[in-house]
Order: sequence, then structure tokens, then C-alpha cells
Amino acid sequence: MNSEERLRHLFRSAGPPPTVTDNDWSIFVHAAHRDRGRHRMTAMVAAAAVIAIAAGTFAVDRIGDQSLPPSGEVEPVILTDDVPQECPEAEPYEPASNLGAVAFVRDGDVYRADLQDGEMKLVETGNRYVEPDVQWSPDGRWISFGEGLVVRATGGAACEPLGEVSDAEWGAGDTLVGRRRARVFFGKPGGEAQEAHIDGRVTATPLVPDHGGRLVAFAAIDPDSRGRTQIWVLDLALERALLTHELPETDPFERPEIAGWSPDGQWIFYWETWQGSFPSESGSLTAIRRTPSPARIKVGRALYKDDLTWCEDTLIVVAPDERLVKDGRRLVTAAAPDWTPLPVSNNVESVWSNPVCSPDGQSVAAATTPVYPKVSDRGRNISVHTVGRTHNENWGYSGDFETRNPVGWSSDGDWVMAELQSLGGGISLTLLDYGDRRTALQLNPVELGEEAEMLGTRAYDWYQP
Repeated sequence: MNSEERLRHLFRSAGPPPTVTDNDWSIFVHAAHRDRGRHRMTAMVAAAAVIAIAAGTFAVDRIGDQSLPPSGEVEPVILTDDVPQECPEAEPYEPASNLGAVAFVRDGDVYRADLQDGEMKLVETGNRYVEPDVQWSPDGRWISFGEGLVVRATGGAACEPLGEVSDAEWGAGDTLVGRRRARVFFGKPGGEAQEAHIDGRVTATPLVPDHGGRLVAFAAIDPDSRGRTQIWVLDLALERALLTHELPETDPFERPEIAGWSPDGQWIFYWETWQGSFPSESGSLTAIRRTPSPARIKVGRALYKDDLTWCEDTLIVVAPDERLVKDGRRLVTAAAPDWTPLPVSNNVESVWSNPVCSPDGQSVAAATTPVYPKVSDRGRNISVHTVGRTHNENWGYSGDFETRNPVGWSSDGDWVMAELQSLGGGISLTLLDYGDRRTALQLNPVELGEEAEMLGTRAYDWYQP
């Protein structure tokens, strides 16, 4: 622990800054609190240079001309050690436009930033270290973070509707689901927390809601057996968990992990081995059907564990390509009923990762790296591929930023949100204009800081009403 961390720990344990009195040590403490607040309320103005225009490539011609302004004075809300389980009533948050807002953690505080007009607000400050894992509730009323902490999206004090839980996820509306001591709990802020009974099994993997948020899938292990694993589904509307499938006996250290759902809620996908902190490793993906009759189908034995994405009812995932390089990647599709992986295109010039489908299912954005880079190439690009065609369009950056991964699409399909990484290590979010097909405007960069680099947590979440 360095000197800064020790000082912050001292402030956290001390609680709110004391009242200033003449010739007192409290003068120094109050000033330190005030300075820290001033520093964390400063927003970054991103900068980058224009790259050369190549065939099928967007040029970034305006960078940072709508950067987020510093927010005004905000009264801090101290996160105490005894956070109440009771939550106040909350109204849905209304962003300034259909571009929505981003919630994120920076320097141990929870922020909300509108992407249209740049309004930034300090939603909650704990004045102590806060686990990121930020998520909006689907109805826009709440922002969850850390181990089951919840705060109104409009701001205010924090609460813990389920108590302290791990792997908290939002179901439909404002129902929160989480794990405590390998048991599953769910409930709404302001309501009673309930336990999902799974016949004495213990949860083995994080919880994964379906696309509608009503169903939540997870794997559970019978503690009296040798690694016997079952796939369970918690139906939030019925308020009970249902056994879906029992998997073959496996090594407890190679437990499966739920990967996602099909859009119709009929298929659950899981990796046969837990991915842990190494999503770049390839693994085996299996699809199981919930109804009307059980089915278990191997999708692929060598697929990369990037996020699964759906272009309408077609699954798109990343697979190795031995034709490129040893660790080469290409996009493949898989569809019901047999889920056989097929190449998306014959494009073998780039290594693809982290695909995200557009709302209309016609395009997929992904991070790409040239297989045979030129001297002028600078790391990753954000590429958009038209599904079923060989047409690609790309964004790239030079200067003080490098492109990382696409995050998602706006609801109208005109914007792609992407991560940028500064040479200093900080992460920012930007919106790239895909709609007019002429320029890529970086709109309202949101600085996330170094906390966005932490493994295993989500340091931000994009809400679109």
C-alpha cells in the first residue's frame, strides 16, 4: 500500500471531514477532503489526430469538440459501513436524448454522464474504495455497483436490497439477483429479499439473465456428489427456480460457466470449463434447449470466450483460423437447430475479437488487428462488417489514444460506442458516427480512469431508454 492509499484508507475510516476549528489538525484534514473532491470532479477532454483515409475506412476528423464539461458543485453523500437494506422510492431517469447515459466508477465514486449534452453528476460518493461492476436497472430507476449496493439513478444515499451479495445482476424491471454463501437471492429495491431454493445445491457460476430479464440461468453443484453439475433457471415471474439439465460428471475445478441465452429464451449456452480471468483462451461451447424436449448440442470445441452476440436469431462468435496465424481469429455464425459454426465471410486480412451486433441484425462491429500489419498501422481498429457481404468499414486512431473494443450500438444503429486507451493507461468511452457513413465524430468522451482496467468487473454501463 503506497502513501496515497494509506491516506485514503485513513480518510475512509474517519468518515466525513470534521468541522474546521482554528489552530487545529482538522484544518488540514478538511482541506485534503476538499482537494480530493475537486480533483475527482474534473472531466477529461480527449484528443487524437486524424488518420489517413484508405479504401472503406472512416477518417476521424473532429476529435473531442464536444467533450464533457466539469460538473458543478455536488454535495457528497458518504457511504457508511452500515448501509441500510431498505431503499427509498425512485423515479426513472430521463437522459437528455435517446443516446442515453453512462454510469461509471472513478476514484471510488459513482458518476452518471449524459452523452448528448455532457451533463455529469456525482450520484454517490463513498470516500472509500468501491468495487466497480456498475449496472443500470432495465427500467432506468437504479444503478447497482459493488457487492449488491444500489443507488437511485437521480442520486442519493445507497442501499443494499439483498444485503451483501456477489455477482449482482438486474432482471426484468428493477428486480436484482445475487449470490451469498453460494445461495441465490432476488428482490426489488424497497421490497423483501427472497431465496431461490435449489434443493441444497450450491451455485458454481455467476448468474446470467435472458434477453427479456425474466429468466436467470446458473450452474449449481450437488455437494454430496463428485462434481455433478446442474443447470437451473430462476423464473422471476413465478418466483421459483426450475431444474433444466443435469450435466455429466466433471472435475469440480473445471465447472461449466453460463455464456448466454438465445433471443427467444429457448436455448442456454455454456462453456464447458470456467473461463476465469483468461477470456482469450479458446474453449468448448454447448447449447441446451429448455423446452419442449431436452436437447444438448455441441456448438464448437475451439471458440474464443469473447462476448456472444446475436444478429437477430443468428449467434456470432469468434473462432480460431489456422490459415492466418496460430492465434488467429475469425467471426463465425451458428443457428438453430444444429448450431453448426460457419464463417461470416472470407476476409482473412484481420484478427477479429469482441463482436457486437447492430440493432437491426445486419452489421457486426468488432475489434480488428491486421494479420500482416504495415508500418503505418497502429494496433486495433473498430471494424463494422455487413453480415452476408464482404463489405467492411473501419475506424482507427493515432496520437495519444489507441482503440480497444466496441461496447455497443445506439438504438437507432447510427452510433457505435467504443473504448479508447490513452498512452497513460486510462480508459475513455467515445461514440463513433456510423449513420452518415462519411465521418466518425468522437462525441462527449467519458474518462473512466485506470479502474476500467480491473479484471472481472464492469467499470461502466450504458443506459438507453
